Amino acid sequence: MSPEQDRIAELEHRLGLVEDELAIRRLQHAYGYYLDKCYYDEVVDLFAEDGEVIFIGGVYKTKAGVARLYTGRFRSRFTDGHNGPQFGRLLDHPILQDVISVAPDRRTAYARYRTLMQAGTHQLAASEQAPVRQWMEGGVYENAYANTDGVWKIKKLFYRAFWHGTMEHGWAYTPVDYVPNASVLYPEDPYGPDELLQGAPRLWPETTTLPFHYRHPVTGKEFVPDEWGGFPAELAVRRPRSVGCGGRPCWPGAVAGRVGRVKPWPGKEAWAAPAQPPTATRKVHARPRRQRAAQVRTSSGQAPDKLRTSPGRGLGVVWAGGG
Repeated sequence: MSPEQDRIAELEHRLGLVEDELAIRRLQHAYGYYLDKCYYDEVVDLFAEDGEVIFIGGVYKTKAGVARLYTGRFRSRFTDGHNGPQFGRLLDHPILQDVISVAPDRRTAYARYRTLMQAGTHQLAASEQAPVRQWMEGGVYENAYANTDGVWKIKKLFYRAFWHGTMEHGWAYTPVDYVPNASVLYPEDPYGPDELLQGAPRLWPETTTLPFHYRHPVTGKEFVPDEWGGFPAELAVRRPRSVGCGGRPCWPGAVAGRVGRVKPWPGKEAWAAPAQPPTATRKVHARPRRQRAAQVRTSSGQAPDKLRTSPGRGLGVVWAGGG
């Protein structure tokens, strides 16, 4: 070809990469809107036939496994079995801060996104199975995509939820392993994953990094996974359920069940160090804030090591203990 033709071909290829990036962003944002309104059939249709989802330590393989998660577990939990929103249920999670990398052959791509969720159940819709709740959640997606006959689809969706916090107390008091990683496989759990993710990351307060798919934009170096942000050795072992916190276990451990098939996860080793159980905390009826902390005593009659007051006005909820 002539230099002019080469230049035109190069520009067409570059334009194609930009169009691919826009299509992938549209695909992922459409996923977010469908998921927020619980249109789980539409969510599943966004995946390739051999697609998979990695969610809370479980790997859901092929489109059948993806459907088991969305139209099985999520639909039964959030919408009482129908496809679409449920009165009084909030599940909004904007998807933002995207970094999209399309392969030169335009057949595959990777992308990373951040999400911030607001969720809960309104008092008018509350029931014994779904009590009044309101919480926040933050997480990151690291996804892969495949171009099939000119249509981009989700090849792999890896959602790592990093933190949870209630609207009442924020994230500073979130119990360890507040949402335990998956432990029971399908079909023993009819909505369970096909595999378990080896060394799956734990929730906040763990802050390890989900590896970046992209190279450093200035130096060109690949990201090398590390262990920074993991649980300290004395806290690393998953604790059994013990002290109650607001109607939920303070220190929930993993749900009992067989480990089964395990899929490796690079850059993360299983925690095995011994740990002492956390210092038990208990709720103490709050006094007006103008009264000094010295007036609050534990059951032993001794002043607590620390007093922590929840956000609020007037009378706060005070925790007494050294934890």
